[in-house]
Amino acid sequence: MKRLGWFILAGCLLIAAAIARRSPPDVGPPAQRVVRTYDVSDLINIPPPDPADDANSAPPIVPANRLDARSFGGNVRSSGSGSGSGGPPDPPEKQRLDQLVELVRTGIEPASWIAGGGSITHFGRRLVIVQTRENHQLVQGLLSELRANPPRQVRLDIIWATLRPDDLARVLIAPTGDAASPATLIDLDALQRLHGAIAWRGHLTCASGQRGRLCCGRSHTVPTAIEPIISSDSGGFASKSQELLDGATIDVLPSLSPDGRGVIIDVNSEVTRWGPASQLSPFEIPVPATPGGTPAGGIVKIDRLNLGVQTLATSARGPADAAILMGGTTDPDATPGDPRQLYLIVRASESIKRNVRP
Repeated sequence: MKRLGWFILAGCLLIAAAIARRSPPDVGPPAQRVVRTYDVSDLINIPPPDPADDANSAPPIVPANRLDARSFGGNVRSSGSGSGSGGPPDPPEKQRLDQLVELVRTGIEPASWIAGGGSITHFGRRLVIVQTRENHQLVQGLLSELRANPPRQVRLDIIWATLRPDDLARVLIAPTGDAASPATLIDLDALQRLHGAIAWRGHLTCASGQRGRLCCGRSHTVPTAIEPIISSDSGGFASKSQELLDGATIDVLPSLSPDGRGVIIDVNSEVTRWGPASQLSPFEIPVPATPGGTPAGGIVKIDRLNLGVQTLATSARGPADAAILMGGTTDPDATPGDPRQLYLIVRASESIKRNVRP
């Protein structure tokens, strides 16, 4: 097949013919090893980047009791690389490519990758595989199966509610004795009828097996570090600050069962509430003196934070489309003797129902 093209050389119009190249048909013995590349960009399914994973981005809003954290959960950024060396984890794209490589190695003739047989690696968003023609057909079938069954989308309804014991009794759904649904379930309609019971509420959609994050509340900017700066004739301070959350934060990972009727929900929730100014004296830091000994004058006062904190990390298994009580603690704002507790309630449901193959 010929295509015509043109270009100008020394003021003359030249016309050239180019032959479109086509890959020769792949024929040969089925047991012969050949190299092929597979574009798997669509299977990586990378979520939006997390600002906490970018060292050049502004610090994120974190729960107020996590002053030293660059990412939710208190993981302090340190030197090193890789998830096993104590440093930050590998980028999500590399993690998913590694998972896909492992899936191919274990799912397609595992013995064929050993002792100088086949090989697999990734270059960019492509898999580069050396295998027999017969096994390449199996690889193509596996990738096609993954594309035909993408991760299901899950809608999450997340509620933090403040309840007294009698209020909790009104919204609890009596257990049915079903061994497959051991979770404690909540009647959301009854909960919404309790005036003022819901403290925070949010909605989130993510893929089954993918972690999502939700924050709600207000942020406060507070100083987190102060460094003295002294010149030849003056002295002063340079401060660093961070936005801290006054509200609720949750990391949640839902995993639907194959038939979509059940779900396992993994949560890591933190609630921080700012109280009135502490009765304790503020921190007092003297203003540095100049090299000549002349005081810059005065002191710097930093208020002590007064925070109510609730932390909850757990997993629960229950039915989909049902509100599951994940746990609760004493309400950080409750006065002594107040029986109210702050409860976390999560409902997970499949966004689009689909038929399950037998």
